[in-house]
Amino acid sequence: MNNRNNRATGAIVASVSLLAIIIFAVPWVDEFLRLRRNAAELKVLELRFSELSERNAQLDRIESKLTSNLNDLNSRSIDPSKTEMVREAIVEIVRKAGGRIRRLEIPNGERRAWASDGDSVRSSTMPMYAEESSFELHTHSVELQVDGSLKSIQRVLEQVTDQGWLMTTKELTITPTTVIESPVSLDVQLTLYGLVTRQQKQQEDFAYRIGGNKTH
Repeated sequence: MNNRNNRATGAIVASVSLLAIIIFAVPWVDEFLRLRRNAAELKVLELRFSELSERNAQLDRIESKLTSNLNDLNSRSIDPSKTEMVREAIVEIVRKAGGRIRRLEIPNGERRAWASDGDSVRSSTMPMYAEESSFELHTHSVELQVDGSLKSIQRVLEQVTDQGWLMTTKELTITPTTVIESPVSLDVQLTLYGLVTRQQKQQEDFAYRIGGNKTH
């Protein structure tokens, strides 16, 4: 009889315990599962954030490089506003090299639209069927004749090259002279280039119209 009572009591206790587990433990299990889901979602978000951070850093590096390249291009480009600077630089180069300028001419340059792809500074026109970019090409010729020693002529050529201007050499001749103090004569024709935005072009056109109106 006692065994039956013990078994009955055990069954009742087990039932109560199971009921208590169901009542109290199940919500905690649900909370545990919810937290695990949140943790998994957080891990995914952290991974995405890390990827976005790396992408942003990469974009910053690209932007910095493009800005540096653009600044370098702007400093090397020769537009009409820089021709006087070029003239002064050449005069100073020749003076420091110990040469004598016989001729220095920088006539008015030319400009044309710059194509968005496949263009060349050596061409007088854009490629056929090409689209215009937001830039235009300025071209200026420089005619320079200098007399001096061979060493001074070499210095002039080196220093002009070291300026880093966007340019090509059209003609270059070095000939002897009959002057003992200046036994060598340099005759060189350069072509300077500059890419400027159309906004600058519009400003130059406006300034030209204003200046033209003032002359009447």
